[in-house]
Amino acid sequence: MCQILFPVGLVISEQHLSFDEMKAYEVGWDMQSLQVQSGPFYSKIQGVHTPNMQLGIHTYSKGMMFRGTYPKGCILLYGFTSEVLPTSHNDIVVENEILVGFPGHEVDIIINSPCVAYTLVVEEKSFNKAFYNYFSTSFTEYMSAHKLLVEYSRGEALLELFKTQLEALSKLESDAMTAEDYEKLETAYLNILFSYLQNQEKEVQRMKFDISKVRRYFDENIGDYISITDVSKALNISERQLYNAFKKTYGITPKKYLLTRRFNAIYQELKYATAIDTTISDIVAKYGFTHMSHFTKEFKRLFHKIPSELLAQEVV
Repeated sequence: MCQILFPVGLVISEQHLSFDEMKAYEVGWDMQSLQVQSGPFYSKIQGVHTPNMQLGIHTYSKGMMFRGTYPKGCILLYGFTSEVLPTSHNDIVVENEILVGFPGHEVDIIINSPCVAYTLVVEEKSFNKAFYNYFSTSFTEYMSAHKLLVEYSRGEALLELFKTQLEALSKLESDAMTAEDYEKLETAYLNILFSYLQNQEKEVQRMKFDISKVRRYFDENIGDYISITDVSKALNISERQLYNAFKKTYGITPKKYLLTRRFNAIYQELKYATAIDTTISDIVAKYGFTHMSHFTKEFKRLFHKIPSELLAQEVV
């Protein structure tokens, strides 16, 4: 094992966190989290650290978008339980799939329903060593030809195991544990996880319209007034095809995606601005909204608070 990566013995268990409060608990993560569905938001976070592993269970009461990085020098394994299948990097996630993040990569998730996320972050060398010892092949070579899938009949059992292991690690007396103790424990846990995997090669993807182009176009023009007609013309795709492909892939309509990105951008600007420096109308106008009463109504419906509650009234 390498040097200690995480704060050993750190246990996190928080319930009913607000949208802003949950950000303080993303230890080692640099994640842009956006609320997709309207209404009151709360999250629940459980987490535990060993020298080279970070286990977490994150519950979200509303649909979310996540984009960003996880602790450096690590491999990330993660999955979701939800009513709607998530989209990862513009592809719909298979129901029994464990998503993988390699060092230097980022998370890119859209999920249009309340969900529970299970995350396991492991120091790269430690994970690769354990994987090779178990499968007699490198993880990189394996992932070049396979998806990481859990046997269908064992999916629920794996989630229960994850919860049990997190609880057990939370009760460890870290002062009584040596580096060797932790190494044996981490290796044993990874071996159990590996035993739940099924061997299935990746399917060859049929050529199709790259729907990520639409999402990228929205992101790059978030402050401009653009219509579905504008996008379809710019990308040479029919409006019907654009709508259907986007909805099928991401679980939300193109219009809702763009509005969600704009509302969340405004939320962040209001949060860090002051009434002395700017006005609500100044910020709102940057994102193409012209009718303040309608904007305020939709903003409150999404975040359960009005814009003036976020804009600071004085410089602290």
